[in-house]
Amino acid sequence: MAHTYVSAVVCATAEAVWQVVRPFDGLPRWHPAIASSVLEEGGPAEIGALRRLRFAGGDTEVLERLTALDDVRRTFTYELVEHPFPVRRSVSTLRVLPVVDTGEAFVEWWAESEEDAGDAVGAQALVEELYGSGLTALRHHFAAGRPGGATHVRATPPPPSCAPPPPPRGEGNRKEERGSGSTSRTGGRRGSRSTVAV
Repeated sequence: MAHTYVSAVVCATAEAVWQVVRPFDGLPRWHPAIASSVLEEGGPAEIGALRRLRFAGGDTEVLERLTALDDVRRTFTYELVEHPFPVRRSVSTLRVLPVVDTGEAFVEWWAESEEDAGDAVGAQALVEELYGSGLTALRHHFAAGRPGGATHVRATPPPPSCAPPPPPRGEGNRKEERGSGSTSRTGGRRGSRSTVAV
């Protein structure tokens, strides 16, 4: 079982970030790598819902099933059902926590996957790039001054401690951004230096 993990501090409240990432069909609204998301079964907050994602810049599609959703803990879990990737099984979780001493949000996104030993490095790098670039885009989504974005969530002012995020990098969030609290790591977790309420 391989564990791939990325995280980032987002300049918005945990509730504001949760309202953006929570809809199971909402990835195209904030993740530039996802061109479309269509629900084939269920609703955007219904356990068992199936979404078909099409990646930008190509014909790659995946089918994913929502397996858990917790609004109190601001977390959801989903699994790959159909995909072209070299993994036998992959279960992912996204969680949003409040950073209590700054009012910002700490976002974690990780995957537990099973793959052949020869495919492990490439599969984990793919997930790390996809999730890392997604969290970078999420930070810019809020830094642009439109916390609700395309989801029409009511705009709320950012915490006063927020600093502008660095420009997106081609390699995503693979290295720690010391000034922002963003981290990315395969095989373990590394968190923000600020106090996070679990």
